[in-house]
Amino acid sequence: AGFDAQYPIDLDHHVDLKTDGGVSAARVLEALRAELPFTLRAESEAGKTRKPHPDLVNAIVPPFTMKPSTTREVLNAVLAVLPTGWQATALPGRIIMYRENREYSAGVVIGRS
Repeated sequence: AGFDAQYPIDLDHHVDLKTDGGVSAARVLEALRAELPFTLRAESEAGKTRKPHPDLVNAIVPPFTMKPSTTREVLNAVLAVLPTGWQATALPGRIIMYRENREYSAGVVIGRS
């Protein structure tokens, strides 16, 4: 009945990311955040830091061939280059990407690495 129920996030929201060459998953997620009308959170480095998780820094996403892409396509491209154990989940009002294998009662798993 609240705002998030009335205006759910759109995984097929079109984004136009500029990627001429391979870039880190962390940079792709940063660029994606700037394009989205909702929140995207990703696991950070251990401790209370805002630095991206090393897996996100070290994984290189190849250039995108489809422009514009959808949010879902970009997230799946990132998941494809991450080590096993990562999951992207759509929750009311936001998307999260963490190292986990978990089902949320109010969420939908977008994909896993």
